[in-house]
Amino acid sequence: MNIEGLGVKLVEQLADAGFIERPSSIYRLSKEDLLSLERVGEKTADNLLREIEASKGKPLSRFLYGLGIPLVGEHLVRVLTRHFASIGDLMRASEEELRKVEEIGPAAASSIVTFFADEENRRTIEEMRETGLELPNPDRGGEDGPLKDLSIVFTGGLERWSRSEAESLVESLGGKSPSNVSGTTDYVVAGQDAGSKLEEARERDVPVMDEGEFASFLRERGADVQS
Repeated sequence: MNIEGLGVKLVEQLADAGFIERPSSIYRLSKEDLLSLERVGEKTADNLLREIEASKGKPLSRFLYGLGIPLVGEHLVRVLTRHFASIGDLMRASEEELRKVEEIGPAAASSIVTFFADEENRRTIEEMRETGLELPNPDRGGEDGPLKDLSIVFTGGLERWSRSEAESLVESLGGKSPSNVSGTTDYVVAGQDAGSKLEEARERDVPVMDEGEFASFLRERGADVQS
């Protein structure tokens, strides 16, 4: 959940002291709990509690990635959050329904269903939700955005964005950002040291843009991108 200040050593301290037994315990920590630990003062405790509270507003994608579902990495997490509005919708999805989602293959679909069928996993999720996690899903908000129905693949190193940031941007604007070039790819954005995806795009006559052209393309379509 990207809680700043909650590193491995502090988690170990909290666990050894009996304050953390399950993931949801993090959201039930008190200032008194933190101050009882060595080298934790008032300022540190206050800052950490603020960070913990703020993390309740982190998007569904962060929570879903943090669950560690086998075969589901950052990219498939975004595929899922673009298709399912809430964690509840995803937990109720059948293997057949999941396999209908573009880029979700049989192995990933089976892994997802198996994970959510496990009672301990379901208990952990429910406990986390009961602590007040909001789990907003902005990935569903871009369905009618300026990149609606466009499929844009990234290859090579980018300077303005990381790869995951660029893919998330496309998806937040209503587009899709699969990991591979295919017959449905509309554009390829090529950064430094672009590899086989660039070659495949040329073979398929898919339009190729560099990072600057991509930024201009977004502005032309009305996206709020700084020069």
